[in-house]
Amino acid sequence: MRKFLVIVLLSVIFIMSFAAETKVVGILMSDYTARWYAELGFKEPNWGYLEEMKRIFDFVRGLGYNAVPIFDRDLELYADPNADPVVKFTRTYDINKLSLLILPDNRRMSPLEVEGVRKFVKNGGKVFALAQASFKDHNNNTWEGGLFALKDLFKIEYSAFAWKKPQHGYIKKAADHPIWEGVDEFVPTPRHWAMIVKATEGGKVLGEWFNDDKTVPSHMPELNAAIIEGENSIYVGEDLFIEPNFSEPQVQLLLANIIDYLLGE
Repeated sequence: MRKFLVIVLLSVIFIMSFAAETKVVGILMSDYTARWYAELGFKEPNWGYLEEMKRIFDFVRGLGYNAVPIFDRDLELYADPNADPVVKFTRTYDINKLSLLILPDNRRMSPLEVEGVRKFVKNGGKVFALAQASFKDHNNNTWEGGLFALKDLFKIEYSAFAWKKPQHGYIKKAADHPIWEGVDEFVPTPRHWAMIVKATEGGKVLGEWFNDDKTVPSHMPELNAAIIEGENSIYVGEDLFIEPNFSEPQVQLLLANIIDYLLGE
């Protein structure tokens, strides 16, 4: 009997371990975003696109998850397998196998990509979006419905873009939530950049912007949301994966908690 119980216990442990290993995180590695970087002359150390992508892959894999690249064509063909996507290649990964999709500052997204994200969420997937994700279309044009095509999903409304000290020196905890487990009340964001947004109906503000002094909020309350939980998503109004933000240990802990939370860990 004891031997049988041990076998059952080992089987359960194996199944649980296998289940954890099968969780796949997709990272949108976008030609549209890479071209945006190139056109504006962005380069390393802080703006190296491939360097940032590698940083994200290494980080997610370091958390014990399987990280895979999702390309523009993957999302476009996922939205409509019979469509004529903007980028014409064969699908490289089955998005149905993803548990989480990360949109790391993907300013330019095609209409089919946006449709693909919506389909992914409708089918139960989770999204972690940062900074300018879905801000404009693949040609850098404003969407017919305004800026941020996925604003209804993220539960945000765009107000402005800011990048000057002392504003946005920290993200302060604004609500009890699993993403704050073990994290300091103030998380440093030393790049001092931010997309200033308003949380709309249904959005839960988890973090707020504060100045370098940790005393003065960077904006009026209705425009001070830094982290918002939306529909099967979490949106952060700054790219936490970019340097110098990512070098901060508290930023990495916050990122880990957000990813774990969205994956149900």
